[in-house]
Amino acid sequence: MKPGDAADIGRHGRAELRVQRNAMIAFALFAAWYVGRPVLNPFHYVFLRDVILATHEAGHVIFMPFGEYVMVLGGTLFQVLLPFMFIAYFWRRRDGYAAAIVSLWLAFALTDAAVYIGDARTRQLPLLGGDPAGHDWTFLLVRTGLLEHDRSIARVVRGIGLLVYGCAVGGALYFGWLRGVAPAAGPAGGGSAGRSGVTASRWSE
Repeated sequence: MKPGDAADIGRHGRAELRVQRNAMIAFALFAAWYVGRPVLNPFHYVFLRDVILATHEAGHVIFMPFGEYVMVLGGTLFQVLLPFMFIAYFWRRRDGYAAAIVSLWLAFALTDAAVYIGDARTRQLPLLGGDPAGHDWTFLLVRTGLLEHDRSIARVVRGIGLLVYGCAVGGALYFGWLRGVAPAAGPAGGGSAGRSGVTASRWSE
């Protein structure tokens, strides 16, 4: 291969990385906007809310064998646990970008749970079945003697959700930007610069 050919291949590869970086950053910004609306305004509807509702109801079924209290808690627990499982999966695969994107789902699940928790005393939210007596968090907090602290608990959970949201947006933009960083050319046989470039590339895959 001629030196000029190698340079052309290198430029082509860097151009592809830039295209991928720009696409990943654009998608991260879209995802941040899409999830950010219901995270900041809990009553703003997006389709992901239906996904969270489905996982919530599935949680009741999954945790049914563990007794009434755990079954009721299982709805909220599973709506938070499921995105966390995906985050752990992508993180183990060293895919920081995917883990950050899925963290937006986790942030929404937490802020959605906070609304439900904060409604434990007033029970004004419309529920499936329409019976306010079936409110999960009224039952849970009455059983634990914490009903009067429903809004304080809700604020803590919402705060965690907002923190996760901020970290998710920052992480998605960071790992998306890494995609456009071409691996450094180390000396023949592989130097430290070459290894660090491979690491950055692997994390942005």
